[in-house]
Amino acid sequence: MRAMFEELHDLTQLKEENRYPTTISRQIGPYIRSIAKVKERLEPRLKEPKELKDDCTEDMLKTYEDTTMATDTKQTILTTQINDLTCTTDDNNSQQPL
Repeated sequence: MRAMFEELHDLTQLKEENRYPTTISRQIGPYIRSIAKVKERLEPRLKEPKELKDDCTEDMLKTYEDTTMATDTKQTILTTQINDLTCTTDDNNSQQPL
C-alpha cells in the first residue's frame, strides 16, 4: 500500500513539474508557427538576389571578355595598318633615286 502511495505521489509531482513547460510551449507555439510561415515565404525571395548577383557577375564577365576581344582586334588592326604604312613608306623610299 505504501509503495502505491509513493508512486501516486511521484506521478503527481511529475505532473506538476510538467505543467510549466507545457504551458510555456502552448504560449509560444503560435509564435513559432508564425515565424516558420514567414521564413517559408521569404526563402524564395532570399534566394533570388543571389541568383541575380550570379547573373550580374556573368554579364560583367561577358562584357569584360567582349571588351578585351574588341581591344585585341583593334590592336591587331592598328598593328596591321602601321605595318602597311611602314611597308608603303619603305617602298616609296626605295623607289626614289639617290
